[in-house]
Amino acid sequence: MRQTARTQQGASNDAKIVRDVLDGDVDAFSLLVLRYQQRLYAMVFRAVRSPHLAADLTQDAFVQAYEKLEQYSPNRPFYPWLHAVALNIVRDYYRKQARLNVVHVDIDSVIPVLEEPSSEVRLDRDRAFAALEQLPLLYREALILRYREELELAEVARALDIGLSAAKMRIKRGLELLRDLIGGE
Repeated sequence: MRQTARTQQGASNDAKIVRDVLDGDVDAFSLLVLRYQQRLYAMVFRAVRSPHLAADLTQDAFVQAYEKLEQYSPNRPFYPWLHAVALNIVRDYYRKQARLNVVHVDIDSVIPVLEEPSSEVRLDRDRAFAALEQLPLLYREALILRYREELELAEVARALDIGLSAAKMRIKRGLELLRDLIGGE
């Protein structure tokens, strides 16, 4: 419940910053960049697995978000909207490269390790990450948004630009595929 209150407070603060930018204080946008650049870069990096490309695409996402800021709805959290902008940038990149199916995720590199896990836990985590990387992008992103980014189902749907039932189905099918991959090894 504390997470929800903090999220709502952050959302209202983000909405105020957006209003300030739209009212002419263009420097205020840098507050949003500072708040979300690492999180957005991590998401883009998971999709492209190249530090330089991830940095470029993350910058493109912020530029596009700034250009389309009037389309942001201030009664919704800012990050899922920004995530959707970045995800569309990544998808456009892969469409242009004609390599949509060559997406790899290295979640271990973006999840900080607080303490050294036991070898048994490390093996399970490594198997889970390897299995997650094998999932198609549409299921992988839904699972990452829901469980790593801890977004609500409605926020996952908005970030992926799909309906709520489609988001639920992607998460359900993604979990089923993940269980099959982990259980089948």
